[in-house]
Amino acid sequence: MRTTKFNMKDFGARLRMLRLACGLTQEEFCDVIGISDTHYRKIEAGTRTGSLELIVEMAEYFHVSLDYLLLGETESNSKAKRDILAVIESLTRIAREL
Repeated sequence: MRTTKFNMKDFGARLRMLRLACGLTQEEFCDVIGISDTHYRKIEAGTRTGSLELIVEMAEYFHVSLDYLLLGETESNSKAKRDILAVIESLTRIAREL
């Protein structure tokens, strides 16, 4: 049995990537999930986590599994979804530069 450890910085980085892929600012996402931007900034920075309820809500919003959000683990068929999210993030960045 393989043991994967939770890493707050990696968790925050995954949240940031998902948020950006949706084209949301931190403030916009905070409004959606109903938390303060200060709390969320600390989560993305990897210095704080949220409650279980909050993490479940974020996973549901982004349509990802808790395994992925917390540990970065995905099912093999989720690779396409990650690739699509990366393309969306790139296109969002390009669109903002125009």
